[in-house]
Amino acid sequence: MEAMALRRPVLTTSIAASPELVRSGQTGWLFPAGSLDGMENALRECLSMSPEELQKMGDAGFERVTRRHDIDFETSKLAALFRAAKPAPQGRGTVQPATQPTTSFQTF
Repeated sequence: MEAMALRRPVLTTSIAASPELVRSGQTGWLFPAGSLDGMENALRECLSMSPEELQKMGDAGFERVTRRHDIDFETSKLAALFRAAKPAPQGRGTVQPATQPTTSFQTF
């Protein structure tokens, strides 16, 4: 995501949220985790592209990440989650004050 925000095409494994964000051949390259052949093919394709083509991919990635992860939108989603959260019932999930230790420790 950070590379895309910097207008750079990305090479990444297709794990976690990467496939949701990266469009192989449009904003970068995805390859299977643990696949050396997949990584090699992605690198070869990347290195065969002109600077103009790479810039076009970087720009597409920037547009995608800023459209999908706008700070105002993300902040409003997080605020809605906090508003929807219900407080824990009294005595459950609350932090208790610290108590004094029952044993003493000798320092050397």
